[in-house]
Amino acid sequence: MFYTDFSKISISDIQGLITNSVAENKTIEYKQELKIATVPSSDDEKKEFLADVSAFANTEGGDIIYGISEKNGIPKDIIGIEIIKTDELSRKIDNLMRDGLQPRIAHQIKLLPILGNKYVLLLHIEKSWNRPHRVILGGSTGFYARNSKGKYLLDTFELRDMFNFSNALLTKINSFKNERIMSILDGNAPVPISQRGNVILHFIPFDSFNPMQETGIKKLKEKSRDLGLLYGDGWNTKYNLNGCLLYSSATRDEIISYDYTQIFRNGSIEAVDGLLFSAHEVSSHFLEKNIPIYAFEESVLHYFTKVINYFKSINIQPPVYFSISLINVLGYSIPENNSIHSMVWGKSVIDTDTVKLPESIINDFDIKPESVLRPMYDIIYNACGQEKSNNFDEQGNFRLHY
Repeated sequence: MFYTDFSKISISDIQGLITNSVAENKTIEYKQELKIATVPSSDDEKKEFLADVSAFANTEGGDIIYGISEKNGIPKDIIGIEIIKTDELSRKIDNLMRDGLQPRIAHQIKLLPILGNKYVLLLHIEKSWNRPHRVILGGSTGFYARNSKGKYLLDTFELRDMFNFSNALLTKINSFKNERIMSILDGNAPVPISQRGNVILHFIPFDSFNPMQETGIKKLKEKSRDLGLLYGDGWNTKYNLNGCLLYSSATRDEIISYDYTQIFRNGSIEAVDGLLFSAHEVSSHFLEKNIPIYAFEESVLHYFTKVINYFKSINIQPPVYFSISLINVLGYSIPENNSIHSMVWGKSVIDTDTVKLPESIINDFDIKPESVLRPMYDIIYNACGQEKSNNFDEQGNFRLHY
């Protein structure tokens, strides 16, 4: 609805809606009260709130503006709602949307002060690429959408179409990932890359498949300094056909690279490392193929956090498809004693050249990274004949060795 940076929306923008008699429609709704702001609020009031926001997410997204009187859908006056503790209300809304909807919905909250303790509350709901979302509070199972007249319950045919849409989107994302992996295997990476054991991370926002989604390439490059490479410390940066490329070079002639990060124009990220798993030549006949498992787990965990922060900085919203793939890893093993200093040989080795771990969908950028990564790490251990990663404590926190 608003064609300006959300953080810069002011009360004058709200007044402009009234001055220009901007009517309620599929992407905007005015409400004089926010009933869940009262303490205590009833379950019915909470369910009604959740039905409203999920209807926006299941359709085109949009804005609910609380503290505005309206008549027949036309805004009339700025009334405001009384809020004593603004931070407490914001947390209440966040928690209610987190616990009362499935899957979670991307949203933003902005409080515009009027006078004293009165505010206009602007709730922006992103159009979801992971729909349909349903209200689950108190055993509810309602799916809602919006039309020009407001929200309504989805019927069976509309629900089927939404589920088919989500499945088709995941198929497109998987196809994109597989094509990228094949290009790397065929020697068509953005820079020549080492072929001795490679780690590939893909972070693909669902919104990247929106034809209108393209973050400015200058902004991608400017923010990339906080992203860097998966494992290497120093890198070069350049624009390329796909967007912006960060890469390391092992020689003055830049013949081969051990790391690169491709930032695509639509915000997707492909991070490839060829150094972590690099086999060491013990003799002219033998290559040592131990996985430096602690360094691998720590590096991916650290980079995962950096990518999430990068997405926030360029205003990319969840959900995000995340995957780990290992290529050129036939014969690699994890030492049974996998401490940071261990060089003990494992008994089992990876018996395939390419390992594609089950993907994860990140619906909330505040998710604990370990909860996403630990199940993936365990599968790598399974491939090497071991039960699970030993680098986590009983609470699921990654153990730091320093």
